[in-house]
Amino acid sequence: NRTLRKILYKFANLFAKFKIANSIYYRLYVYQKAPIIQDKTIYNFPLHEIDCGIETRKVLFMSVNETLNFSVKVLKNQKIWIGFSFLENYFQNCNVKNYDLEIYISIKNQDKFKCLKFSFPTDNKKHGIAYIDKSKNWIDISVDLNEFAYQDVDISLNFDLIDKSFLMFPDNNVIQETENKRLKSDTKGLAISNPVIFCTQKKTERIIYLCCESLTDPLFLEKIKFSKKIKIPNIKNILSDSTYYKKSYSFADSTMPNIISTLSGLSPLQHGFGNYKSDIFNSELNENIKFIPELIKNKNFISTAYTTYGRFDPLFGYSKTFDLWSHVKDAHNYNAPSSNKIINAIKFFQDQNVFLYTHLNRLHGPMLNNLGLESPMMWSGESISEALTYKFNSLYVDRLEILDDEIGKIINYLKSNNLYDETTLIINGDHGAALPPKWKMNELKYPLYETHSRVPLIIKHKKSFDGHQEKVIEEPTSSQYESFY
Repeated sequence: NRTLRKILYKFANLFAKFKIANSIYYRLYVYQKAPIIQDKTIYNFPLHEIDCGIETRKVLFMSVNETLNFSVKVLKNQKIWIGFSFLENYFQNCNVKNYDLEIYISIKNQDKFKCLKFSFPTDNKKHGIAYIDKSKNWIDISVDLNEFAYQDVDISLNFDLIDKSFLMFPDNNVIQETENKRLKSDTKGLAISNPVIFCTQKKTERIIYLCCESLTDPLFLEKIKFSKKIKIPNIKNILSDSTYYKKSYSFADSTMPNIISTLSGLSPLQHGFGNYKSDIFNSELNENIKFIPELIKNKNFISTAYTTYGRFDPLFGYSKTFDLWSHVKDAHNYNAPSSNKIINAIKFFQDQNVFLYTHLNRLHGPMLNNLGLESPMMWSGESISEALTYKFNSLYVDRLEILDDEIGKIINYLKSNNLYDETTLIINGDHGAALPPKWKMNELKYPLYETHSRVPLIIKHKKSFDGHQEKVIEEPTSSQYESFY
């Protein structure tokens, strides 16, 4: 398998015209063997890591003939979060596209019994509750345990696949209970994301790390009169609540080494990662490197990430300590990181302490696209005309203003939902702008000139930490190390 990958990756362009070779190439890349993260668990099922659609999670595999049993000591205001996803196994081997998934969750102790039943279509057929596109995303549900507070309970979970569909407005003759065909198979065709039990609290804490692609410190750009007047009201407004590092520099001149530096606090010379020429399946991180999610687990933090581009592929090992890693190939994809995606994530985790890392891309070339995420968008004819003469500054500033809008929407959501004071918000750049004429691809060996290495570092701590006092640090600092520390 490994040898075949090397051959196919090396000569991919030559093989592309051959249908069978292209098919092999695709399957080798997409259908990875799910690694075992933990062999022994409290559920008596090993914990694997898989991709489903754009998300990578730690999961348990089950068949319709198995039951998931575990016990919990319930605390006050506690819930359990469980996610479900269908595997290719069922669709390839069992032809279940016209089935419904029925999930049964029972919670009991000596005095009480609670049973919940859920129904979802296995594919995008007509259903009265949900529209599910298989292998595109997860089904996430929460179950309230508060009525069992301060008690030991046994929780059981099992599921059936039946050949009927729940309809919101069924025919009268369909309402009658009839015996439905049920799938009987030992095939492990359902992935259950590692159940998370959490307490709903009045005050939860968020650490939101906004790493912005190719972002030179905009206040520095303003100072050197980089372009026309730069409108960044949201970035400027947050300064009154934040510590601003006036001379912040990136460890790296490119994205890949920056990712590990941000998550580990190590310089590229220390972690040794970031060679763009390495095959993805040969790029392995040193297992002794500790990421932020691992370090804050004991503070009861869930960790999630929203990223874009192939350089964030979880095969590189970034996702190893994250509970949820979301990744799309293209920045214009509807599921690419955006203010809307981040706000949805904040709402999803509103009852839990969460570390949320995201890589917002509005400034990487090509800067303009008419697809998906940003459509409709009015483009400046003057900025485009200047860019065609290799003067990209105005176009860059146009996009910078859009990035500022995105940051403003996130801040406004936090404030309007009374989450702002208990949120730590970091605004950083992976590196600065690399624009012609200074940037000359493959010619500049060490392109760390000022606008390419100087990045913003703005840290708005939660109010109980610094009272939202405005502070400016004048001394030069390394942005990834400082934010990690």
